[in-house]
This record gives sequence, C-alpha cells and structure tokens, in this order.
Amino acid sequence: MPVLRTKTSRMWLPDALRGLALLNMLAYHAMYDWVYVFGHESSWYNIWAPGCHVWQQYICWSFILLSGFSFPLAKRPAKNGLIVAGCAAVLTFVTAVFMPSEAIWFGVLHLNAAAVLLTCLVYPLLQRLPAGAGLAASAALFALTNQLPEGYLGFENWRLCAVPAGLYRANLFWLGLRGCTGPTCSGWACPT
Repeated sequence: MPVLRTKTSRMWLPDALRGLALLNMLAYHAMYDWVYVFGHESSWYNIWAPGCHVWQQYICWSFILLSGFSFPLAKRPAKNGLIVAGCAAVLTFVTAVFMPSEAIWFGVLHLNAAAVLLTCLVYPLLQRLPAGAGLAASAALFALTNQLPEGYLGFENWRLCAVPAGLYRANLFWLGLRGCTGPTCSGWACPT
C-alpha cells in the first residue's frame, strides 16, 4: 500500500479526494447556474434525472465523509469548524443578497460546520465508543434521518414514518427540518 503521508506530513489521499469533490461541486453548480439560473438549454443536465441526483449526492456525501474522517486528524477542530461556519455565513449572505430566489440558508457547508462544532462538544464521549459501534450507529442515524427535509424518517424511497408537521414550522432548518419553503429556498434542507 502506498504511503499516505507527504513530506509535510499531510495525507495526500484525503487531500486528493477533497480536491476531486471540490472540482465535482464546481462543475455541478456551474451546470446548475447555466441551466437554471441563466436559462440555457442542456440535453443531459437535469437535476431531477437519476444521474444528476447520484452526482449531487456523491458530492454531498464525499464532503461529509471526508469531514468526518479528517476530524480526529485536525489539530484545532473547533477553529476549523468556526472557519467553515464563517464561510457558510458568507455563502448565505451572498446568495440572499445577490440571488434571493436561490438563497442557501442551510447547505452542505452549513451542515459540515454544525457537525464539526457539535462533534467538538461530544468528542470525549465518542472516543470511548468502539469504532465499529460508532460506524454502525452513524450509518443507521444517517439512513434514518436522510429524508428529514422531505418530511419523514427513512432512506430515499423507504419511508418509516412521517415527522410531525409542526416541527417544520418551528424554523429548525439547521437540524435538517425543512424550515423554509417556497421560491426563496435552496440548499440541503430545502425542497428542490
């Protein structure tokens, strides 16, 4: 197996995967803007098509998984979380001011910031869990809450139960509960 660390002690594989995820995100959003913001035709790019959905989900999941993998490697995870939160706030501000119909109130950047900062709070407890149990619990929790923005617990088309509608009126979008609806919503916890 090739050595994962570079001369500067950085791990090249996570950096390469982050770069690939970033390039994918830029390409996906460039196409989204080209078609849906600027109104150009595309014969293959359709966000409701299965291929684009898989592409979009790959980008989201890769950022989330890489963030989780990198958390224990960080020297200052709380500082990193605050930096990501600041970038997420700038993203919200810029989209709300310059593209109000596409404002991103809670996207993957916001999710990563919240996850890092919340993990900082519970990390001492998480370190006591066996790795396999933590992975299984995380995967189950992810699958169970994957469709919170759509109003139910479950994964993709598998619906376990509906979430009480009152929770969605409480503006808890930062927990994945769709708090904003209609034409002025975009991002992770908003309907597409």
